[in-house]
Amino acid sequence: MSKFKVSITVVVLAAFCLLPPFSYAEEKLEKVYVGVAGLSGALAHAFIPKDSGLYEKYGLDVELIFFQGGTQAIQATLAGGVQMVVTAGPEIITSRVAGGDMTMIAGYMNTLPYSIVAAKGITKFEQLKGTKAAISKFGSTSDLAMRYALEQNKLAPGKDVTVIQLGDQNTRFAALTGGSVQSTLISPPFDITAKKLGYNVLGDMADFGLPYQHETVATTDRFLKEHPETARKFLRAFVAGIQVWMTDEKTTKQILAKRLKITDKEILDATYVAYKKLTEKNVTQI
Repeated sequence: MSKFKVSITVVVLAAFCLLPPFSYAEEKLEKVYVGVAGLSGALAHAFIPKDSGLYEKYGLDVELIFFQGGTQAIQATLAGGVQMVVTAGPEIITSRVAGGDMTMIAGYMNTLPYSIVAAKGITKFEQLKGTKAAISKFGSTSDLAMRYALEQNKLAPGKDVTVIQLGDQNTRFAALTGGSVQSTLISPPFDITAKKLGYNVLGDMADFGLPYQHETVATTDRFLKEHPETARKFLRAFVAGIQVWMTDEKTTKQILAKRLKITDKEILDATYVAYKKLTEKNVTQI
């Protein structure tokens, strides 16, 4: 069992768990390369502290390296190209089980960031009986989320509702608008777009109460053993960035708009609110 042990520290939003930034003020900044699994609201927690100068306040010169998905980011971490990574929990676990020395050191989004959206004539889960639901692929997070949502509403996946794999969110939504499926999953703020087009959001997965390690900060066992203080500094700055998200709406929205190229105020507002809701707020010591 110890072979597959994953170390998780829940990220917290409390100033008292942070060492004062000025304690690092006279130190030479330590260069750290951090992989990020993409540009999205769920991963924005990596660049909030970057763009608000918090990494520097905690003694780090952080360079964010953006990848097309978690698999690439994890491979780069294992190879030593980046020292830490911000990505999805299941990908870290998969790597660990396969023999890699990846380990989670923080979990900051511990539920699923999906909404179940349905065709225009469907307003209740019970109306999905006899229809088709689109996911990305079998065994994926979207597969788990869809099956869980259906079961929670007394529908049997594969029997009452046919679950089919269609790929990414855009492809799935195109299938919904084209009528080949009657429901799928989308992430914020795309639910705003769906509503504007007349589609119905049947449920928010965050309200279903399913614990799920969706987004994490991770590194290798070797780096954690050799550079424990670097990891602590990064986590303190990371948490301080989340505190900015929770308390400084103006700054957070400015960064989100710039990084995610959001020009629509309604979508920007929805992105801010959605991921504020999804971010972990339980307290443990760092």
